[in-house]
Amino acid sequence: MNSRWDGAVEAGVALAAVLVMVGCVDVNGGAVELSWRVVEVENGMLSQCVEPTMRWKLTTMQLHGRRLSCGGDAAECDCVLPAPWDCEVGHGSTRFQFAAGDWAFEVSVGYEDTPPIVRVPDPIVRQITDGQVAQLGALLVLVGEGQAGMDAGMSRAACEN
Repeated sequence: MNSRWDGAVEAGVALAAVLVMVGCVDVNGGAVELSWRVVEVENGMLSQCVEPTMRWKLTTMQLHGRRLSCGGDAAECDCVLPAPWDCEVGHGSTRFQFAAGDWAFEVSVGYEDTPPIVRVPDPIVRQITDGQVAQLGALLVLVGEGQAGMDAGMSRAACEN
């Protein structure tokens, strides 16, 4: 018995166990990744979610996913609402929680104080595959206090009826 080799084997087994545990992710469908930038409509400049010169403060970005391919079962078309992200982060990714199939994704914006006029992108359709990450890309969120060049509607959400 060589204690030097025993120690090396034990260290190797421990390292392998740690690597296996770190690499494990619960995969129950596909995931979605996106990023966003806020653009102030009045001046066309990139803005922060919290803009000291404006009356609005954007707090969160919420992804809404509605399954399009339901297979005749309306319950399978239920909306999925992952936890919202802090607007200032500018990037979000979900768990592997979306069932395989075609999905329509939208974002909505949470805010404090005076509600700004917000325009978010139209729904983005992606095919979700188990174990894969669908990219929604970089989304532009238009925000302003007036109607300058944008619709007057507040941000929509695919999951609100």
